[in-house]
Amino acid sequence: MKTFLLLLILLAFLQSAFLPLNLVLVLLIARSLVVEDRSNLILAFGSGLVLSFLTQVNLGYWPIVLVLAVKLAGMIRKLPVSFNPVIIFLGGVIVISIVAVVNNFLIGEKIQIIPRIWEAVLVLPIFYLTRAWEERFVVKSGIKLKIK
Repeated sequence: MKTFLLLLILLAFLQSAFLPLNLVLVLLIARSLVVEDRSNLILAFGSGLVLSFLTQVNLGYWPIVLVLAVKLAGMIRKLPVSFNPVIIFLGGVIVISIVAVVNNFLIGEKIQIIPRIWEAVLVLPIFYLTRAWEERFVVKSGIKLKIK
């Protein structure tokens, strides 16, 4: 989780500096589609605070939006066909579209189609990278070594 938080902070710096893509949102959506954990909400809140500081938006705006996006992606994960690549892509499209509409309505950010398409396309490879990372490098608490 520490590595993931560091990656989120790095992406927040890149996003606030020059990238038109919301890679923090994409990474949080992908992780919440892979792992259903309370730490997703903590990561969303923390990275939302960092993003609010860096983009000079109201301090509570991005944490609320990212927490709601993570909860929505978590509900999509509970679908019976949630590991189908088409469902992962469509789930990413839905969450990214909702965040774009909320941004347009609340902070007046224009909806740009091309960056939102890139974000939706990036959800799928980041999903598989996050799943590989979680399977290989994250220790599960239920697995213990038995010695006879």
